[in-house]
Amino acid sequence: MNAHRFYDPFLRMPAEPLVSTVIPVFNRAAMLREAVASVLAQTYRPIEVVIVDDGSTDDTPAAADALAAQHPETLRVVHQPNGGVGRAREAGRLAARGELIQYLDSDDLLMPQKFELQVAALRAHPDCGIAYGLMRYRNAAGAEIACDWKPNNLVETTLFPSLLRARWWETASPLFRRSVTDAIGPWTSPPARTYACARAHSRPRPSRRDWCRYTRDAAFRAGTFSPGATVRRIWIDGRVTTAGSSGAQRVARTGPPTIRRHGAAHRMVGSRQTSLHVRPAAVMKISVVMSVYNGAASVGVAIDSILAQTERDFELIVIDDGSQDATSAILVDYASRDERIRIVTQPNAGLTRALIRGCELARGDVIARHDADDRSLPDRFRKQYEALGKDVVLVSCFTRWLGPGDEHLYDLQADGETVRASLLEDNAKSIRGLTGHGTAMFRRSDYLSVGGYREAFWFAQDLELWLPLAPRGRIVFVPEVLYEVHYAPGDISAVRRNNQIELTTIALQIRDRPADANTLLARARAIHPARGDSSKRRDAARALYFIASCLRRNGDPRFRQYARAALRKNPLHLRAWLLLLRRS
Repeated sequence: MNAHRFYDPFLRMPAEPLVSTVIPVFNRAAMLREAVASVLAQTYRPIEVVIVDDGSTDDTPAAADALAAQHPETLRVVHQPNGGVGRAREAGRLAARGELIQYLDSDDLLMPQKFELQVAALRAHPDCGIAYGLMRYRNAAGAEIACDWKPNNLVETTLFPSLLRARWWETASPLFRRSVTDAIGPWTSPPARTYACARAHSRPRPSRRDWCRYTRDAAFRAGTFSPGATVRRIWIDGRVTTAGSSGAQRVARTGPPTIRRHGAAHRMVGSRQTSLHVRPAAVMKISVVMSVYNGAASVGVAIDSILAQTERDFELIVIDDGSQDATSAILVDYASRDERIRIVTQPNAGLTRALIRGCELARGDVIARHDADDRSLPDRFRKQYEALGKDVVLVSCFTRWLGPGDEHLYDLQADGETVRASLLEDNAKSIRGLTGHGTAMFRRSDYLSVGGYREAFWFAQDLELWLPLAPRGRIVFVPEVLYEVHYAPGDISAVRRNNQIELTTIALQIRDRPADANTLLARARAIHPARGDSSKRRDAARALYFIASCLRRNGDPRFRQYARAALRKNPLHLRAWLLLLRRS
């Protein structure tokens, strides 16, 4: 099995990568509790559990929600209509945040040291894609059941249909790098090629329905192999890591053998190695993540600035967060003209949730943020990527802030050491962050290691991410303007100032009092966009006055139109009156 992201051997795994366990379940409340308990009993940390309730009709949904309530920082639940185990695993894969992925059926159990052993194997081999163990069956009485598919040094000269028909491992046995699962693609749409190969080599020929039912995980595994490959399967003994009880109890033993990449060939590691030709994959340096909501007026300019980058090795992931204007049509047009653009449409869920989904889909080693109403100068990606050294955790740049009509408001500069010290120590009144959320560039591995964006933070999600990143390494600002921020009266930072301050305070309290994180996160979840037109009008007036004051300071006569606009929003805005009446 190969890692499509083509792991750089010199890019080390984070010291403690997050392991995400995906558990699909349908009407198995009691077994689900046991499966979850086996994950929580792991000797390795950090971990998360994603339960996908596949339309259960008994008390399983309530059991899953109760488990999430008991372990809010570790366990999440996805509820969906019944669609089968493949769709449930796929939903879990998309929701998982970890750099390492464990698939666990609800009737299986993990032994306590499974993650510890397999993470250690992957850490020892940075170019590995998968650590897996082979299965041993036991019945209810504990007696071992012979397995006719246990590897025995036989050479498989043709992977197809061997890989499809033979059960090389059970679903719960492997621990995958996220890059491998993302590259293989959805559980719900196995490659048509694998089905065609199975029919060509199998007697009797399987129907598509039977093939899909029996080989969901086999097709998933086969997605990265080429039909003409040869591989030697080696049995390697090791420790018991996995068990289950679906009629018979199943126990996985791991050496653990791993899947490695070396040059253009991938090899299955055991006591011997055999070359394995693999299908090439499209891999990029940078994943650009953008969220847009009703951005028809500006999103095209933002995308044009991204496509004009001198660094060409990137993908652009745009989350259309339930737009109701012409945004969707604009995005589809761009995607039809450039294969690097990936569009994801979802019901409106807010910026934070949109960014979480975009970062989950990222395939690059590095994630670059970009807002839908901003512009990047042509050299931004290249220069920020070059600045992302081994000891650097976060890269930004100097930023030019523009008004709604492209008026120059000010240039914002910052120093990396100063900002890092502020993130580590300062309070809400003096805290400093990046020169703009959209200027950020960071490694995907670092993002996953700190848990990514938190859904609880409707606002201030950027600062809440910078805080745990800061202790992990240096922060660097490229010392030139490479990004232009459009400041508009309707922006979140303009009209939700009080909410921003509240959530900034909570984020800093979590930094200083991690033991109280659960209580503080509950407070954060309660802070949503304030309802009522009066507060919005006051905030908009404050933002318009800010634009007017910047323009007046720059000697731009257009300050008057913004001061008048501020007074139309709030006729009692004293400072706007003074700005208009003051002599030049």
